Amino acid sequence: MASRNVRSRPLAATAGRALAAYLKFCRRTNRFVFEPDDAQAIVDENQPVIVGSWHGQHLLVPLMRRPDQKFAVLVSRSKDGEINAAAARAMGLHVIRGSGGRNRLKTAQKGGARGFLAMLAALRSGLNVAQTADVPRGEARRCGEGIVALAKHSGRPILPVAVATERALTFESWDRARLPLPFGRGAMAMGRPIRVAADADEAGLEAARREVEAELNRCQARAEEIAGRG
Repeated sequence: MASRNVRSRPLAATAGRALAAYLKFCRRTNRFVFEPDDAQAIVDENQPVIVGSWHGQHLLVPLMRRPDQKFAVLVSRSKDGEINAAAARAMGLHVIRGSGGRNRLKTAQKGGARGFLAMLAALRSGLNVAQTADVPRGEARRCGEGIVALAKHSGRPILPVAVATERALTFESWDRARLPLPFGRGAMAMGRPIRVAADADEAGLEAARREVEAELNRCQARAEEIAGRG
């Protein structure tokens, strides 16, 4: 969502901080409803957790947590990712750099393996992690294998989460990314914790992937319904 003209680190840092400040403003000025009511307690009971959301619909997800709930977030190593990384740090998140993909060679080049290991280490240290569940620039709202592999190897549950606001700008991007607008209604919908067995085979991972995908779609639809987006 960041402009491709913002390339240098100082400019990216400034743009990232501005984005974070804007998102915090939207968080304060929208009236948010949480479903279920005890969503924060679910996080507490299952920590550390893997929070998954859809790409382009995830901007406000980090601001739904309590300040004492510590999170790391996976951010692309691309030049545009510098803005997102700066925004994440300004929102109090620990940043892990790396990208996934459908092509294993490209994933390795983007630091996907390194990012995966860093997220494993974060979870084992007790830190929650958050990531988008779909593959960047892949098929929108199709869950990738990465998030279920992380759940398998870490033993930690996936919490599907969706956030929507009544008012938002929708971009003509592959993921139909939305920029929330202030002064309206908002909603966060959280799905049930999804665990992946440590001995899950290829069929088991595919079943888990489909389960996460279905639950994320349900949460997204529910958040939009509560927020009044039809």
